[in-house]
Amino acid sequence: MRAQMRNLLAAGSTASSTFGRSSDIGFDVQRDGSIQVNESKLSGAIGNPSELQKILGNINITDPSNEGIAIRIRRLVDQLTGFNGTVANQTDGLKKLIERNSDKQNDLNDRAAAYEKRLRQQYTSLDAKMGTLNGLQSYVTQQFTRTNNNS
Repeated sequence: MRAQMRNLLAAGSTASSTFGRSSDIGFDVQRDGSIQVNESKLSGAIGNPSELQKILGNINITDPSNEGIAIRIRRLVDQLTGFNGTVANQTDGLKKLIERNSDKQNDLNDRAAAYEKRLRQQYTSLDAKMGTLNGLQSYVTQQFTRTNNNS
C-alpha cells in the first residue's frame, strides 16, 4: 500500500498545464515514503488556484493520466478500504486465522482433559491394586514368619 501511494504521488498528471507532479505544488515524496512540504512551491501553487484545482481535483474518466492527484488518491483508498478491498480481505483472512487457532486450542484442551482423565483413572486403578498387593505381601510375610516360628 505504501509503495502504491508513493508511486501515485510521484506519478505525473496532464490535468494542469502549469503543474505536472505533486512536487510542483510543494509536496515532495521522500525515500522513506514521507512527504515534505516545500513552503515556497506551495505558496506559488496557492497563487494559481485554477491550475491547483486541476492538478488536485480534475476528473477525466476516459483518460486517467489527465486526472488530479487527489482523485487518484481517493480511488486508491476506495480500492484498498472498500467492501472487497485489500484491507477488508486481509482483515477477513486474519479473523478466520484467529478462529481456526481458537478451534485448535479448544481441541487441544479437550484432548489434554481427556488424557488427564484417563491417567487419573489408571492411577486410581493402580493405587487400588497396589493396596491389594501390599495387603497380600503382609499376609504372605505373616505366614512365613509363623511357619518359621513353628519349625
